[in-house]
Amino acid sequence: MHLARFFMNAKKASGDDYEPDTLKSIQGSVNRYLAEKKLNINIITDKEFKHSRDVLLSKRKLLRQLGKGNREKRADPLTPEEIDLLYERNLLGTGDPKSLINVLYLNNTMHFGMRSRAEHVGLRWGDVQQKATSTGEEYLEYRERSTKTRTGVTSESRSFAPKMFENRDNPRCPVLAYKEFARRRPEQMNNPESPFYLGVSRHHEKAWYVNQPMGKNTIGNIVKVMCEAGGIQGRKVNHSARKTAISSLVHAGVPPTIIQQLSGHKNVNSINNYSTASNEQQRHMSSILTNYSSSCSEPPVTEFDSSSSSLDKCSSALPSTSVVPSSNTDDIIHQTLTEISS
Repeated sequence: MHLARFFMNAKKASGDDYEPDTLKSIQGSVNRYLAEKKLNINIITDKEFKHSRDVLLSKRKLLRQLGKGNREKRADPLTPEEIDLLYERNLLGTGDPKSLINVLYLNNTMHFGMRSRAEHVGLRWGDVQQKATSTGEEYLEYRERSTKTRTGVTSESRSFAPKMFENRDNPRCPVLAYKEFARRRPEQMNNPESPFYLGVSRHHEKAWYVNQPMGKNTIGNIVKVMCEAGGIQGRKVNHSARKTAISSLVHAGVPPTIIQQLSGHKNVNSINNYSTASNEQQRHMSSILTNYSSSCSEPPVTEFDSSSSSLDKCSSALPSTSVVPSSNTDDIIHQTLTEISS
């Protein structure tokens, strides 16, 4: 009853209502706290809390009717054209310390499925290891640590260690960028427990990075600052990189269960939130409808291309069946994300 009353009456300090999804997040935070305290209580599934869940559902519906939850703050993914533009304007690349940090952040988020600012801030140099296959192909492997949302209490870590593989013929090779960063780091910051992201030196001609971690606010605004400098339109924030990775894998036809293993989502249904139509898909639908209304005749019956044209090469590389062998998971994810970033 206390929870039900809270969900019905909770407001911000300013007196304004919360967004519908914020109330849902609060419910999840309370449930996570109970799990951390090792209490055998789950307010999301236990029948004793059904009334509070029903009240929360009703309150969220009411808030949406009042105009809340229109998702104005939803992050926009980066398109392949926008990524190309960032490279052209030297905001992504290996030629200077800032663009190199930007590349590393983008690669870590997309290839390793890293989530929040806290996960990047907590990343240590030893958490990313350079390895090679039996055939000599180099790759980077990420070993995640406990975070606010992945405490290890309920075994919520990823089912495999995410990897990013080299692409020797591509100047945007993620392993190449990592090696350049390793070469530019101060030697005393190469301890496995040293922070991964380092502050940029003001004197680039002497050293690119200083013996201090990059500030958490700087890390938290990497994508926003980079896109503003590049003149990229839309709401581009750090979550845009994660959204770019997941949506590109969805559009390329990678099964949600495989994407979930990379992204670390607890519920596979969460992947559906990234299944919105891409610009290319919307352009194709608009073209069909425009041609139909212009000709006043039946539109040609064509099979709708479920993947954007920029990802055709990714889609063609996938198996024809919807089930992907787990042994190929790393290769499939790597190939798709390499295509979208190159």
